[in-house]
Amino acid sequence: MPFYDLPPDLRSAWSLYPHLSQQDLLRMRRHPLPGYFASPEVRLVLATWEVHTLADLVQLLPEEILSLPGATIDAFGWIAQCLSLVTVRCPSSDTLTADDFARLDTVPLREAGLSAGSTAALKMAGLKTLGDVARMAAVTRDALGLSLDEQRRCITAFRVISEPSLEQEDVGDQRPLPPNFGSQAFGSGSLGRSWLGPALQAEGLRTYADVMAFLADTPEDAHRRFGPKTRAGIEHLLDHDADQLRAEHADGPELYRLPYRSHHQPIVPMGADGHRERSILSRVRWTDADSAPTWAKALYRHGIDNFGLLAEADLAFLWIVADGDTDAMCAMIVALRRAWMDCTVAGSSVAVYGPHGVDPSGP
Repeated sequence: MPFYDLPPDLRSAWSLYPHLSQQDLLRMRRHPLPGYFASPEVRLVLATWEVHTLADLVQLLPEEILSLPGATIDAFGWIAQCLSLVTVRCPSSDTLTADDFARLDTVPLREAGLSAGSTAALKMAGLKTLGDVARMAAVTRDALGLSLDEQRRCITAFRVISEPSLEQEDVGDQRPLPPNFGSQAFGSGSLGRSWLGPALQAEGLRTYADVMAFLADTPEDAHRRFGPKTRAGIEHLLDHDADQLRAEHADGPELYRLPYRSHHQPIVPMGADGHRERSILSRVRWTDADSAPTWAKALYRHGIDNFGLLAEADLAFLWIVADGDTDAMCAMIVALRRAWMDCTVAGSSVAVYGPHGVDPSGP
């Protein structure tokens, strides 16, 4: 898959993290490619695209990353992990108590699993324990040559020592669903607009609570009609509709959880005219018939039968739909990109993706 020649504004809008500040990007330019992206085979491909730092990497589109040798969904985890160390504004020491520092001051640097070079550099700067490192600001750790991966190990060590039980990891699961979500009818949401909506209504289900209860205790005869793939699609659409409601609450969406996953981030962020764009994209529908592309059949089996619903999907869901096949996942994303471009400016996708596509104006 080629490195797509997109206008800068479109590349920024479609990249993994379109809202990064210039301050964040400046810091990321100091860090080389992390983890999987630093492997010789992958680094060679990225070099031909002039991608050499973390700042360059976050400008790539998801489908470009998936086209790299041996790419998996874990590649996005690497980027998110490194990015979290850059974009968190407060140093890690702000979360540590005096007792925590007292414990960290007794732990030698080797406990963080740093490279020999980084350990030597820290010792030359007069640092001997994890307590010394914990007192440093992130930019100082940068200046001393700690990679983001090494900084992650340090912060992990801080937390293990300061929170031995680590019982807060599942605190998100204890949060409530968005207010009144369960009692709402699903007919007007994404679930209702998919082909699954009428099928679920035929089972006598009307509200999101009905559907969640149905998934928790599916009768045997219904299980034959709603198999594992379709179930995954129902869960995805439930999460999307819950996320829409969660975003409407001024008291903070972070106070509420999604029914089945912790987050939802669409592949193509829609602009101010997103409702109109989704309406146009929804006109292109497909089935699992023999004439449908393979990617369309896979999406249909998961309840997604038009570009409007595909625009609301995220990478984690597409990975499930594609069963880990990066080529199939790329085909879904590219088809969506093409449809979005052409519904905005007719024929605009040809210059980027070539002449073969799907008409977003519908049949």
